[in-house]
Amino acid sequence: MSLKFMPLQDSTSDRRVNIFYSFLKDDEFIVPNDSLETFEFEERLPFDTLRAICLFAQPWPDDVCAEGILWVNSQPDICFKLKIENGCAVTRPAGKWLSGQQYGFSKPKAYEIFTNRKWDPVYGDRVQKLVFRNASKHREYIESTLNRCLTSVKSG
Repeated sequence: MSLKFMPLQDSTSDRRVNIFYSFLKDDEFIVPNDSLETFEFEERLPFDTLRAICLFAQPWPDDVCAEGILWVNSQPDICFKLKIENGCAVTRPAGKWLSGQQYGFSKPKAYEIFTNRKWDPVYGDRVQKLVFRNASKHREYIESTLNRCLTSVKSG
């Protein structure tokens, strides 16, 4: 049986539909010819909602682009999509996390069958995964700011 995953950009922002990020394509943020100007930020801890709002609301350098998915501690069941280009950041709900509102949720059998993504014993399938392009001169600042937006303790 062949299983094709739906690209994230094809997902609806209609929150009445349950689209589980874990079953979407994994490779759409990485371009095969990405240069040294590209880096990826990946972390399991949630972003603090207020800090993340403040970070993404600020003006960004016009040449920096980013795409990815994230989650915040105030809405642990929602997977948000982030896109930064032309100095502006836009976020929108992209679907739900399979692990839902619970922490320490055990891995569903469907997860094992249909995806090879890592499952965290506390956070399940939730992950911050952001890919930045044209950002090498801003990398240290961006990474330290993103790390400061993370919660310092496990929620639950």
